[in-house]
Amino acid sequence: MDFEKLLELMCTKKASDLFITAERPPALKVDGKIIDVSKTSPSEEQSLKLVKSIMTQRQRDDFDNTKECNFAISLGAPCYLTKFRDSCRRNSFTYAANRRCSSRPASATD
Repeated sequence: MDFEKLLELMCTKKASDLFITAERPPALKVDGKIIDVSKTSPSEEQSLKLVKSIMTQRQRDDFDNTKECNFAISLGAPCYLTKFRDSCRRNSFTYAANRRCSSRPASATD
């Protein structure tokens, strides 16, 4: 599973959210409906590795210490900003991404 391809699919499908949860297929929220985008369900270890692959070392350290991390990355057109929230609750890892599509890069006030 390639994280960049999941984000590209998110933008292509104009999904508002991407969910990666251990032992569940990756899913997108499109027009208010959650749809699986794979037939395979990554393990907790695979899910965590996938999400940590886009984090900086500081973000990984923060997540390891607090079991939560909020961050954003710029992807370029048409998805200039994607915000992420990772959390680990009751030994179950869940990851969510929210997409903001725009014809321009986000400014400091967005």
